[in-house]
Amino acid sequence: MRLLLVFGILLTGKCRYMLFDIDVIIVAAFLIATLVIGLGHGGDVKTIKDYALGGRNFSTGALVATVVATWISGSGFAITISRTYYDGLYYLVATFGMMISFLITAFYFVPRMGEFLGKTSIADAMGDLYGKKVREISAISGIIASAGHIAVQFKVLGDIVSYFTDSNSTLTIIVAGIAVTAYSAYGGIKSVTFTDVLQFFTFCFAIPLIGMMIWNKLYLVDSFNMSHALQIDKFNYEKVLDLKNHRFWEMIPILIYFSLPGMKPSLFQRISMGKNLAQIKKVFIISAFLIIFVKIAIAWIPFLVFNANPNIEQGQLFGYIVDNYTYTGLKGVFVICVIAMSMSTADTEINISSVLFANDACSGFQISPDKRLLLSKIFALGLGIISTFVALSTADLLDIILSTASFYMPIVSTPFMLTVFGFRSTGKSVLIGMGGGFITVVAWKAMGIQANPIAIAMLVNLIFLMGSHYLLGQTGGWVGIKDRSFLEKQKDENIRKRREIFEKLKTFNFFDFCKKYAVASNITYVGLGIYFVFYTITTMYSIEATLLQGRGQIIFAIYQIMMVTGTAMAMYPIWPVSIKSSLKELIIQTWWPIAIFYMLILFSTFFVLVNKENHLQFVIFAINMIIAIIVLGWRTASIFIATGVYLSVQFYKYYMGIDYIDISIGSPQFVLMYILMLIGTVTIIFLKPQQEHQKQTEHRVGELSDEVGTLVTVVSSRDSQIITLDTKVSG
Repeated sequence: MRLLLVFGILLTGKCRYMLFDIDVIIVAAFLIATLVIGLGHGGDVKTIKDYALGGRNFSTGALVATVVATWISGSGFAITISRTYYDGLYYLVATFGMMISFLITAFYFVPRMGEFLGKTSIADAMGDLYGKKVREISAISGIIASAGHIAVQFKVLGDIVSYFTDSNSTLTIIVAGIAVTAYSAYGGIKSVTFTDVLQFFTFCFAIPLIGMMIWNKLYLVDSFNMSHALQIDKFNYEKVLDLKNHRFWEMIPILIYFSLPGMKPSLFQRISMGKNLAQIKKVFIISAFLIIFVKIAIAWIPFLVFNANPNIEQGQLFGYIVDNYTYTGLKGVFVICVIAMSMSTADTEINISSVLFANDACSGFQISPDKRLLLSKIFALGLGIISTFVALSTADLLDIILSTASFYMPIVSTPFMLTVFGFRSTGKSVLIGMGGGFITVVAWKAMGIQANPIAIAMLVNLIFLMGSHYLLGQTGGWVGIKDRSFLEKQKDENIRKRREIFEKLKTFNFFDFCKKYAVASNITYVGLGIYFVFYTITTMYSIEATLLQGRGQIIFAIYQIMMVTGTAMAMYPIWPVSIKSSLKELIIQTWWPIAIFYMLILFSTFFVLVNKENHLQFVIFAINMIIAIIVLGWRTASIFIATGVYLSVQFYKYYMGIDYIDISIGSPQFVLMYILMLIGTVTIIFLKPQQEHQKQTEHRVGELSDEVGTLVTVVSSRDSQIITLDTKVSG
């Protein structure tokens, strides 16, 4: 159904901006893939719990993808693009509160939420603790908050798609809203999660690609200058973060809002879906950094566009980007990027809202499990229609989100956060606190105060809840966390790690450290030595002749060190026989990591900085970094690389006689930073897990060897006892 409706939007009517066949194919392929994945994973939903939690057997990667895809919404994309272009870094700095919120959730909330794993919804959890009324109010508040997010996703989706067609924007929003709603109501959270994975990879590919295309045109055609761009007041971080700047203080309320762990219904659902708390903690930590990375990548687009044209009027920004920086093929990518972000959030919010309604808001009615599941799907359709009309009512996306969130966080988030940290009260006190938060929001809006009331209303809820609890003599109080198993395990693990680090530092021996990373075969030493020789010769022939003038003797000295290192290591098997084998092993084992440090990292970084126009050095540098990571392991290599790059930069500044280095786009320093980030990403995704698995395997093998040794000792002891008894019997 969704596929047919979207095709109707794209293919009917006269196109205002012609979508060529390749763009239609890209959008159609994405929608077909989404439809196939959604339908393929949504057929085994039997109960409302399946519809909400999907069996709780998702991988960490799938949970990270669905958390990030839900958070990086189409509305978030549109707001970040618009606010960064017109307001500069102020909004982007405020969005760092999202990372703070996720890290607070990961380190302080998740470890204390063991008792809530497997709960169908946050309203279900609140109802179990504080009664049916609290459950119903929590459900209604959650539905209102989710409806706001759904509405803005429909609006963004409709606005972007209607830009490429001749259809009316209102009609497009309605049709797109019905299409997404119909799909979301079918499959449950399992269908939503696996489509989120596709949508996550879609916008993670599309956003950097769009930014790269804009930068390429701007840098090569318009001679873009990063230094000048960063001097613009709203993009100058020193002025943006200046405490005397009144706009800095205007940014603080949004920063606080983003930093508050509001425990939205959809995020609680993601926590409840996890296999265990360790997995969920890891998911939120990874998601925190991925979210801010995506936000920066999005903000990069309007930053570049502003430097190309700072006079674009409100409402014309997206049109300008599409008209000037996209072409056939890339337009289709741009469309599916926005569709992916909008759908991933709308799907989730529709799913959790329908669960809140059928499972919690209607908990007072005697409804069979089968009918409860059917009711959730019917409500999903109704909510989608209502949200579509809300999307037509206003143009301020951020205002919709903040307005609907103000009827959730001040009502539900405060008592739930207290519950997580071990404070329990009665339903009466919780209802009083909820009432205080709700009245504060209503009064705030009635008085026409411009600032958002969320933080103040949450504080009022806290005061009313705590005050009524103690003044009315309610049972409970700071009774502690019900399930402390993960906290205790985490505490023991931290103590063990600290002891392990202390013991390693206490017993550290440089020669033992070098021996640890030594190789067993002489061929490896020879091979690396030969590589050093070829690396040196390549560098000598690729260096610019002008660099050998003036301070050329320094580079000549480096050449000599490099050539001697490579030759000596390559000839290790035929070192003089007069040197004892034990001494030769000690020398090569000690020299091995040191040579890797100065050859592959220190000198390699220096020649990248010196050889500004020679791209071969960048390739060699990347190869050298990967070799170092493979040989030394990612932990040791990370320390070596950070230290080596820093020392090399300082040496380069001394060599060139400068106080700072140029990091503008296109400079060797910029490319160096980019390569380091790329290598870091490759290390985290591919090399780190493999090396961690190998280390765990070796550790397990060691434990098994110890167990076998213990068993052998026991068996030997028993044999001795049997022999002794046999001797006594024979005697």
